[in-house]
Amino acid sequence: MGKKDEIKNVWVAIIAGGRGTRLFPHSHDDCPKQFCVLDDENTFIQATAKRFLALGIKATRIVVVTTNSRQTQLASEQLTPLGIITPNIYQILPSYGYAGSMVKVAEFIHELDEKAVIINTPSDQYIEVDDDFIDTMKLAIHSATAGEPT
Repeated sequence: MGKKDEIKNVWVAIIAGGRGTRLFPHSHDDCPKQFCVLDDENTFIQATAKRFLALGIKATRIVVVTTNSRQTQLASEQLTPLGIITPNIYQILPSYGYAGSMVKVAEFIHELDEKAVIINTPSDQYIEVDDDFIDTMKLAIHSATAGEPT
């Protein structure tokens, strides 16, 4: 199976809700951690999206879950320049929590692609895109699309 075949049905679900309390005072209700500047070029959420774009996953197959209109606005401002489409910025109720967000985004993606293989990731962690990350993700994608346990 070639690389194109492997990523054909792969989607990324970026969970981007939260109240912005963990990195206070840098993050807050109006700008939670995932929308804060990480480095000279990116916010946490931009770096998260770029990790998966670098693997060859199409921007149109990245779905972002937010829990309020401010987060939705920030996600749109920060991610549409990367090619992530506005309909894929999906706002849900904050009462779902992290686990509920994963269920809701899986339902959303399944409506778009019933054969989807979903990579679920938080939006607010720093992960260096190095050979180990790329090799691990490629192995996971290959195993998931081939129906093999990882």
